Amino acid sequence: MTTLNKQKPDTRQNLIQAAAWLIHRHGYHGTGLSDILARSNAPKGVLYYHFPGGKPELAVAALALTTEIFNQQLLMAAKRTRTATGFIKAMADLTKEDLLVSDYRAGCPLTTTALETAPEEPALTTACRDGFEVWISTVANIFETHGLPKVKARRLAEQSMAGFEGALAIARTRKDVSIIDLTADGLIQILTAQRQ
Repeated sequence: MTTLNKQKPDTRQNLIQAAAWLIHRHGYHGTGLSDILARSNAPKGVLYYHFPGGKPELAVAALALTTEIFNQQLLMAAKRTRTATGFIKAMADLTKEDLLVSDYRAGCPLTTTALETAPEEPALTTACRDGFEVWISTVANIFETHGLPKVKARRLAEQSMAGFEGALAIARTRKDVSIIDLTADGLIQILTAQRQ
């Protein structure tokens, strides 16, 4: 989630982008409505006009935006790589990029929100589950294009998502991205074993 739309957004989109940016760095519970309003330069009444359900409804929209942005990054990474091994390394680079640019402040908004709110907030739980499913499906499709059978591609995609999400959490606490590269190495070993 390195870049958000640079075009001048409408008020609703501005609120969504502000919420997405803040949740990305502070998590769902660490992001207050006052923070979102300040970042988006929107009055409180406008927020409830666009999102009558308040913060949870806005967060669902922000997570959908996050999902789309990272999915586009995965697709762009796939275009730049010629092998499944190269794509795994590209996923590692994407995971490291946000950490390094944010000085280890940015985590995965879906993971953070899921850990903070599931299963007590069903709408947010669904948004996180759906977002992960988009990413896993995209990664599985990319592995299939590199010759992995459908079932193995799906399994490796799930292992990749789980591995990088876990590595991201550990890397943030250590302020060291080496575990992300270690995770990529392990996934490449799994890939190699599946091809034998």
